[in-house]
Amino acid sequence: MTSYDDNKDGTTLFQQWSDYWDLLKQNKRWTLDNPEFSKVDSWVEAQ
Repeated sequence: MTSYDDNKDGTTLFQQWSDYWDLLKQNKRWTLDNPEFSKVDSWVEAQ
């Protein structure tokens, strides 16, 4: 998974994540069960 965050200085922070979770249906809604996220890489690029 990759996330993108725009910074006030006109750059963008990119972050790559490794993730794992199970889906659980409770009360007619799907939710994440025991999610695990860890950052794999990050970098900043000018727009």
